[in-house]
Amino acid sequence: MAGIRLEFAQFGDFESFDVIRSTSSMSGIADVDLPSPIVTGLTTMYYVDTTVAVDAVYYYRVVAWRDGIKSVSEQIKAWATESVVVIWSDFTTNLIDDTGKTWTKYGDAKIQGGALTLDGNGDYLTTPFSNDYHFENGEDVTIRYKVKLTGYSSGNIAVIFSAYQYASADLGYDVRVSTTYTGFVMWTASNHAIFPYVVPLNTETEISLERKGMVWRLYVNGVQNGSPITQSTNYTKPIDQVSVLGSGTLSNDGSTRDLNGTLRYFQIIKGKALGNGGSTTPTIVE
Repeated sequence: MAGIRLEFAQFGDFESFDVIRSTSSMSGIADVDLPSPIVTGLTTMYYVDTTVAVDAVYYYRVVAWRDGIKSVSEQIKAWATESVVVIWSDFTTNLIDDTGKTWTKYGDAKIQGGALTLDGNGDYLTTPFSNDYHFENGEDVTIRYKVKLTGYSSGNIAVIFSAYQYASADLGYDVRVSTTYTGFVMWTASNHAIFPYVVPLNTETEISLERKGMVWRLYVNGVQNGSPITQSTNYTKPIDQVSVLGSGTLSNDGSTRDLNGTLRYFQIIKGKALGNGGSTTPTIVE
């Protein structure tokens, strides 16, 4: 059964908590106009919402009560899924992803106009090694994001995300777009998932690379593009190597593969191919 577990901390002494839920954003809504709580009088520091639909997005605010006076929390967003969401980063307001990881920026990387903006010349984000970014042989996975390219650096490849180790061996993988293809590249596997789709310049495009039963599919704006590609074996996972968003800086290629453009809503979802191998896939809910 799908469920969302909320955990919250109190600052000071409170008597009870209420939980408010909505299927649309409550940002900017006055406290008096918020929906009715789905539960009231909680005395625990957590709540498990089991009345959710799989793959739906929900927004929550928590009300703390003391002596008849209430204090309403900021909004949080959650996705009810049977899979494990390891990164859910909108990168529209800050550099903290929805798992709480803070990304370190290099160069002139910045949030601008509601998106992570990179100029193709030494701009990128890093985060320490985590098994969250890696999936096992045979495991289903979805990697999706919204990208808007201004152009390409000298290598004619733009790295979206790299979990790659070059120092001792060519390990790991990266997700990339180029002037001739879009794909998932592995250095220790016998085949890649390369699709002959070229992302248009100056147009935000939603890309979803999904592996179902070791078969990769590319979806562009929710619709399958090209033929499926079967992966015969998984990549070899790097150890203790930082992961990079928006650059191939960990390889010999350096800044020649830096991304010039914007990224929003970068997600890695382990354990599930959202399109389930079909001709369409759910698009990212804004």
